[in-house]
Amino acid sequence: NLMLLTRTLDTFFLSKRAGMFSLAETMAVSPGGIDNLALAQQLLADYRKHRPEVRQISLTDMNGRVLASSHAADRNVQRDVADQSGFQDFARDAKDLHDIYLGRPQRDAQGQDWVFTLRHVLRDAQGQPLAVLTDVFPVDFLESLWQEAPLVQQITGLDFEFDGVKRRVSASLGIAVYPSHAKDADTLVAAADAAMYHAKNSGRNQVVVWQE
Repeated sequence: NLMLLTRTLDTFFLSKRAGMFSLAETMAVSPGGIDNLALAQQLLADYRKHRPEVRQISLTDMNGRVLASSHAADRNVQRDVADQSGFQDFARDAKDLHDIYLGRPQRDAQGQDWVFTLRHVLRDAQGQPLAVLTDVFPVDFLESLWQEAPLVQQITGLDFEFDGVKRRVSASLGIAVYPSHAKDADTLVAAADAAMYHAKNSGRNQVVVWQE
């Protein structure tokens, strides 16, 4: 059942959501809160250490200035991420975001690998935005997560005979995520469909995440 694949993805993002919410709560109740940057940086480093898929996690102010990072070098140079792809779109809607926000696939800071950004807004007691947690993880990890799902393994391991010819089943999957890739159902399905055909045309037996 294709629902098994969806559940695999749902489980992953529910785990990410729970982890980011827990991290945000820990920061909020820690001495000094998010203003205690030394402690914040240690918490970010610990978060990354226990989550192998995380390339980097950082804490920025609402203007995109890095306050703390799982990579100490980023904290030291105070690198501005305001101009990074997707941050302006996120910042524009941040006041209304009360859950995690999955950004579009983009190149990492070195311009080498495709990554996803998962963001969560930290708020004060009155609900006003204070800072942003940004979890960066590679697109390849999400693709491998689906490729290793039980249904894909079962499908790609099937052989059958038709008209005396032995054939093997392949699985080509396309992924598109709402609302990062599309704002309505028809466009979302079209994006996933385009990703699927790209998977087929690129050799089959693979998962492709839609990219513009």
